[in-house]
Amino acid sequence: MDIFQDNFLKKGKHVRWVSLNKTNPFAFTFDYHFWHDEINLKLIDEIKKIILSKKQYDQTKNKTYWITNNLFKSNHLEIKKLKKQIKKILNSFFKQINYNMNEKLYIQGWPSVLKKDQYHKEHFHEAHEFSFLSGNIILTDNKTTTDYYIYPRSCQFGYYKYKNYPGSVTLFSSFISHKVDKIKDKSRMSIGFNLYTQTSLDYFNKTRHIQRDLSPIIYAVEL
Repeated sequence: MDIFQDNFLKKGKHVRWVSLNKTNPFAFTFDYHFWHDEINLKLIDEIKKIILSKKQYDQTKNKTYWITNNLFKSNHLEIKKLKKQIKKILNSFFKQINYNMNEKLYIQGWPSVLKKDQYHKEHFHEAHEFSFLSGNIILTDNKTTTDYYIYPRSCQFGYYKYKNYPGSVTLFSSFISHKVDKIKDKSRMSIGFNLYTQTSLDYFNKTRHIQRDLSPIIYAVEL
């Protein structure tokens, strides 16, 4: 049996792990949402060409490129189309979970190119009172999985593994840890991104004097 089956809810593109009701004030609770969707392959191929033509996306030369470069600032028509696709996917997600998004959203994203024997170690993007959603878009076919840490179940039973394929999109809470295992064949290309609410941007700007210099939200643009 699936190790998460007793807390597993799936409806269409929406996947959710939620704890049972607390029986005492000390019991742990959790609630993880994922949304799996797709972007058409013709647009994916055009996005790959843009990424391969830009030297600033070489992560081997710039360790902070994922913060200081925002792919979504580009004026390329294909990038604008991609933003529209993400917005459409988000609207479907919010409708499914009955979430009323009544403020502007901002996006900051970066291409990721992993070559043979490279990998992404376990990490998360944001974990604070304003953290929202993150996502990844897979551009190549490498037979890999992205492994998500479902705390506390993963402590004993392992990751929630989602098989990647070209055009696949996954949305998840920014605090969820995840990783990609070592690449065994050709280069793996993907796009990672963070989404920020107007509320979080306003707070950041108000407290800019105490914020760290290298913060992804600085480079976010309106979705």
